[in-house]
Amino acid sequence: MNNSDINVLLDNRNEYINYLENTLITVISEFFFNINLKCESLKQFQKELTLINKWSQNYIDIKMNIIHKKIKDED
Repeated sequence: MNNSDINVLLDNRNEYINYLENTLITVISEFFFNINLKCESLKQFQKELTLINKWSQNYIDIKMNIIHKKIKDED
């Protein structure tokens, strides 16, 4: 593999990272914003965030499907 090939791969990688950032930032921000809306204080918001790792796989799948749908709708 020569330098030209490496540069092409790096450009592709950077372009893909930019695409992911632009696509996911809004959806993920909305996700956390919606959690925040349900909370009355910062402490409650923090507690809600700690509960994420206790979500069932089914609940995670539901949330991921919502994220996938939003991403598809934006494209």
